[in-house]
Amino acid sequence: MNEEKLTSTSGCPFHGVEKIASLSQSSEEISADPFAYLDLQLQSGADYIELPGTEWYLSDPNQMKQVLANKEGLFHQHSDFFFGGAGLIGDSTLQQKLGRVLLKQLQEYCLDTAELTTLAQGLRNKQTCWPDEGNLLFYSYFKGLLLDGGDSATLRSLLDKTIPRVVFSGAKSRRPTWRRKLFQIRFYWRMAQAIDQRRDGQFKDANDLLSLLVREAGSDLDNTQLTEVYLSCLFALTGSLGFTLGWSLYQLGQTLPNCWEQIDSSDIVRESLRLWPIAWNLTRSSTTPIEIAGQSLSSLVVCPYTAHRNPKFWPDADQFMPQRWADANKDTPFLAFGWGTHKCVAASLSVRLVALILDHIRPASPTIQLLTLRPLPEAALAPPRFILSFIPGESDAKQ
Repeated sequence: MNEEKLTSTSGCPFHGVEKIASLSQSSEEISADPFAYLDLQLQSGADYIELPGTEWYLSDPNQMKQVLANKEGLFHQHSDFFFGGAGLIGDSTLQQKLGRVLLKQLQEYCLDTAELTTLAQGLRNKQTCWPDEGNLLFYSYFKGLLLDGGDSATLRSLLDKTIPRVVFSGAKSRRPTWRRKLFQIRFYWRMAQAIDQRRDGQFKDANDLLSLLVREAGSDLDNTQLTEVYLSCLFALTGSLGFTLGWSLYQLGQTLPNCWEQIDSSDIVRESLRLWPIAWNLTRSSTTPIEIAGQSLSSLVVCPYTAHRNPKFWPDADQFMPQRWADANKDTPFLAFGWGTHKCVAASLSVRLVALILDHIRPASPTIQLLTLRPLPEAALAPPRFILSFIPGESDAKQ
């Protein structure tokens, strides 16, 4: 399909608009389950989809790539990883520098996957509740990387509590606002102490992620910004990876045992992320007004969910077909890890880690019991709640 050229000048609409989808359901219905509404509009062939709050979602992955790459400067610079309460954190040079060093440290840590294998095998001996279990599994694996052994017991305890309070799906609804705010104050205060200790040289030989961030950022970031980048790391390692594993098990658990026995686990991960991208809703603000359907807009939403389910680009787009990845190439419109300069630097490593766990789980024929039917429309897309169990005797029979 020919790639349409995006333009954004005052009073000049985007070229290549063939069909507009406007609101056909109530705002309450769409907000409760935007995915069902997006699916419906994709089947109608819409190029742009309007959601409540004058949000306009793209459905063409080629246009999404242009927006994310932003080579023509039509959109304000943005990073979903280096972003905090005051906006963008650091300039692009510092962001790229930190991205490189964080990835190198992560790759070195992940050379030893023995503990991850043990954690994966342990899942087969019990029933577990997801997606929370996936977050806790990766937190257990990365705990030695997140802080140094010399950090205070108080900070380590607060970090333990951060997972259910910040990372878990629906975390905001599990506790009242005042409790969450109080916890945030305590956490940021303890983090500031730990950062100051590192600035004073108390952890000069430490290899944990916080020490690495403090050394590499120097005076370019203040304590709050360093804490926000650290929390981005924490969520990427425990939240995004945990949800990715959860979606992979969600898909496997709803198929017949051994249905995908000949399919590589990495293809199962990619296909799960195609259907259910964790970062599904990426808003980008334009530098000049965008005109669509007679409306002047200041932003567009890049939506990997619609890109991956657009029937114009994916045969049987709404079907789980991991075998399709055998013919994938660089032109495959896959945006689960972003695109352009801000694409996730650990994309390949993430797929490999989740696939490793699946390799140890799949022989035991995982099955799931759904506790809720639809995912929550949060910033990070987690699977519906389910109980994971295994068919008795399947694991032993395949040893």
